[in-house]
Amino acid sequence: MIRFILLAANRSGTNFFRSVVSCHPDVHMFGEILFYDYEFLPDREENFYVQWLRAVQKDPSQITYRNMYACAQRFIASNFESMARMKAVGMDIKYDFWDRLPFVASYFLRNPPKVIHLVRHNTLRMHISAFLLTCRNHGVERGTLPIHEYDGFVRTGEHQVEVHICKPLLETFIHLEYRKQRFRDIASKFEHIEISYEDIVGPTQQSVSTFPPPVAEKVFGFLGVAHDVPGLVADMEKVSPPALRDIVDNYDDLCANLRSLGLERYID
Repeated sequence: MIRFILLAANRSGTNFFRSVVSCHPDVHMFGEILFYDYEFLPDREENFYVQWLRAVQKDPSQITYRNMYACAQRFIASNFESMARMKAVGMDIKYDFWDRLPFVASYFLRNPPKVIHLVRHNTLRMHISAFLLTCRNHGVERGTLPIHEYDGFVRTGEHQVEVHICKPLLETFIHLEYRKQRFRDIASKFEHIEISYEDIVGPTQQSVSTFPPPVAEKVFGFLGVAHDVPGLVADMEKVSPPALRDIVDNYDDLCANLRSLGLERYID
């Protein structure tokens, strides 16, 4: 059995990736079973924190960092072992898990899996996507969010924003790109490949339900399974986002500001 992890930032297309990969008869991929925000997934039996809190309820003496560390190691190992009949078994590991849950990094450094690093090249697009999702989650139909990392963003419509360059926003962009590079460095310690979000979804305003042939060959070949299996179609469609000009109301001003700062890479 090949063990692998999908390493990515939020809003990088991991749900779609997992949906396609899980269609393969020889591959099983777990979702975000190490999800650290318990309140969002209180009833997910496969969630580590659900199991951990139940263990603490049964035996309060377990509530120590050492016991949490040991429990997490067993949890990760047992999930892989539970699917040993498959040729390849993977987990969705977000950058946040690695940053905030040190026992995740320590486990995979001691038990190296294969790593598929899924990256989204345009940081501005990724951050707009995260901002709009957070607005929807908090019921903000118009206006701003009182969250530092979204300073400079204003929601003006269902899929529309204004983006105003400011120091906190630039700091957030730098942090996001630093993390991407940091995890490229981490991935280099493992047998790994890098797949881009843009290679999967293709041009703007395009709907896809499976991987393009070059991506399928690269991913499934890396996992040691056939890439030309029929029926590798996700149970969801991924619609590539429209051009930035169509979703950013102050696009021309934004482009001028980005160019003046030498940040043309954020422009389509």
